[in-house]
Amino acid sequence: MVTELQGTEVFTEHVVLLQHAWHQNHLQVSQQHHAGTAIRQFRNRGFSAITAQEKLVHFDPFPAPTASVVPFLQAIVECAYAIGPQIRSVSIEHQLRTRDVAIQTPEGSTRKHHAAFTELKVTLLYRYNNRLFKGEAFAGDASGLFLMHTPSELVETAHTAAEHLALAHVPVTGKMPVVMAPGWCGVWLHEAIGHPLEADVWQNHRIFAPKKDQQIAPEWVTVLDDPTLQDERAYFPFDDEGSLASCGYLIKDGRLESLLSVRESENYGGLTPVFRARRSSYVHSPMPRMSNLFLAPGVFSPEEIISELSAGIYVQTPGKAVFNPHSRMVQVFVKEGFFIKDGELTTPLTGFWVGGTPEEMLTAVEAVGNDFKMERGRGHCEKKGQIVPISVGQPTVRFRSLQIDPSAT
Repeated sequence: MVTELQGTEVFTEHVVLLQHAWHQNHLQVSQQHHAGTAIRQFRNRGFSAITAQEKLVHFDPFPAPTASVVPFLQAIVECAYAIGPQIRSVSIEHQLRTRDVAIQTPEGSTRKHHAAFTELKVTLLYRYNNRLFKGEAFAGDASGLFLMHTPSELVETAHTAAEHLALAHVPVTGKMPVVMAPGWCGVWLHEAIGHPLEADVWQNHRIFAPKKDQQIAPEWVTVLDDPTLQDERAYFPFDDEGSLASCGYLIKDGRLESLLSVRESENYGGLTPVFRARRSSYVHSPMPRMSNLFLAPGVFSPEEIISELSAGIYVQTPGKAVFNPHSRMVQVFVKEGFFIKDGELTTPLTGFWVGGTPEEMLTAVEAVGNDFKMERGRGHCEKKGQIVPISVGQPTVRFRSLQIDPSAT
């Protein structure tokens, strides 16, 4: 049933974006302020169009650098160039975003929330056999400026990634077992499960059987979306329509449970609505979006999961991932991977896609590890022109068989 209300929603937002960028041995600092108010009228069957009022837009090209950030960035640069002349350049992007929101709901409640998160990206250009290879490292923290990695750890990660690309090969097309690493590899969940279970996508593209408790995955697959995790990128105590946030099971013990919804969404197929109205800014209309999406840990060690394979693909670092509701295909681009032979990681791999339909990927999950990890350093989702921060997480996961395709688009 569609929610039947009458009243006015007033959404006020103030976003501050402080950026430190190190390029070509030069530090650039900038700061942006955006603020405004949006008003919508709720009349029984839905909201009216937004009436937006811009309050403040300010760009400061020369703010004072943050005292705790500059020495950290300088230490990264020093560690990188200490590797040797094969490091041709170092680029660093550090961003602190704060968001203050106040919402007056149609019921008359007023809710306020402050959120902040930091992102750091380190990029090295590494020279090998007269070619340049790019290695990257990411870090982040939801509490502000503190980062949970040392400069040397970040440089080592980026350097190792560049060396990997310099030696890596592209696998041939085909199907074979795939193991995905913990953390950022959970981006497949975002595409294969999260998007299909957003109410507006579900309305037009029924990827899964539209019945609650329908078995769509093995019983060891449980997927949750939880915006109440205060240390994660997409933490919020209430969504952008003022609905109180709660942890939602999208899939529980392999069975379909919930649908990500907004106030106007219908309860399709008897699925439990989980309110996740999010908006890119006050000028945009809220729509169903994910927050912190993750696969619950299992019982296997990562060593057990890999050692049982005589041959397969190990995905260490994915790049972008896409879901096409028309073709029903999920594709994850692999930046860093390995060939698995006799239970060991062997030949370095890069430049290919792995995937399948959401149903194929879910039913192919045959082992879930106990080494759970959330990704905090990266994660944004673009949908219908709106971009919001998200997070994904998972332990090591093994798929019985996925499609391997160097040429997929």
